[in-house]
Amino acid sequence: MYVSAFTTPELDSDLDDFIQKNRNEKIEDLWNDVKQLISEKKFLPRNVDELINDIKNIRCKNGQNKNLREFEINQKIAEIVIDDLNMRGEFYRNESEVFFFDKVRKHLCKISSGDLECKLLLDNLGLNRSERLFNYISEAIHAFGYKNGKVTKIHTTSFYDSTNNISYLYNHDSQIYRITPNSVDLVDNGTDGILFLQKQKTDPFKFLEFDNNQTFSWLDRDFISDINFDTSSNSVEDVQLLLKVWLYALFFESIMPTKPILTFIGPKGSGKSFVQRLIGIILFGRYFNVTPVEHNQKDFDAAVSNSYYMVLDNVENSPTWLQDRLAVLSTGGTLRKRLYYTTNEEIDISLRCFLAINAIERLCCIIQLSVIYLAAIARISRSPYNF
Repeated sequence: MYVSAFTTPELDSDLDDFIQKNRNEKIEDLWNDVKQLISEKKFLPRNVDELINDIKNIRCKNGQNKNLREFEINQKIAEIVIDDLNMRGEFYRNESEVFFFDKVRKHLCKISSGDLECKLLLDNLGLNRSERLFNYISEAIHAFGYKNGKVTKIHTTSFYDSTNNISYLYNHDSQIYRITPNSVDLVDNGTDGILFLQKQKTDPFKFLEFDNNQTFSWLDRDFISDINFDTSSNSVEDVQLLLKVWLYALFFESIMPTKPILTFIGPKGSGKSFVQRLIGIILFGRYFNVTPVEHNQKDFDAAVSNSYYMVLDNVENSPTWLQDRLAVLSTGGTLRKRLYYTTNEEIDISLRCFLAINAIERLCCIIQLSVIYLAAIARISRSPYNF
């Protein structure tokens, strides 16, 4: 059973009490007050234990299910699971992926048999990944979501609405910081139709008030100013400004199809990897780490297509194909991928990853000249006082 309910503002009161208390108002005003209460109703989902019990009865062929064959059992369970999900939330999809948004938890889940969130979703219903039924149900949900889900763009970290001049920053939990020129508000995931998908191994964060009257921001004072930039080619101020602008650009991916590659060059012990990793820790939490250069191109493609920010460590000995991939990433290119449930139909996957690389050798020995023009390059010197 699914119920949507609302209540009156005061404790131990019902709708009759509310109407009686406000009976002196005009009938139109009173009716508007009641409509406001109704608009604030909350959805109360079915007890999951009841759903689990229904699934068990079907699998055990109890009662009217005793003559069901295996494919009928699979179909019936898929139907009740999909019906339950439809009541609890909504399905969304993009070019190739399907997602389920839980309206109560304000949580977005990717529907894929290999996704941990999807495994946990079905495991809570008594459907284990090792069973054949699990694959049937997950594929049935995916097919339903792809056919019936709303087409939308899914975000993972930040989204900037250029039309309304609003920036949305995900707190890696179930809420979003909606940032305007005049305010910073914490709202639920899904507000304004903006949906964020939580990645594994990310830490939620809280917004801290800051002093607008300070001469230097925290970013300048405690992070950028501590990096020992090499000043043989550019002034410290120029390189610090370059890094600062690049960091700000991280929050405007939606209007930046072209993304300069943050490139640090310097000797061992200069802190290249440390600084780039620290950027990831600030954005995503303690589990973020740099990535060694993949020698398998498919593994690299999977990593960049599922990352918002990625650090390639020590790219001196990179494979030849990496040059082309760096060019594709920096110019806002796409990867071609076969569409689900088709034999030869392909789709283009847009790359939305901000990439950082570091190396010891000269830049011309690492990346092509065409890519150098699209890189934000900083040289770092070794210093015993760094960090």
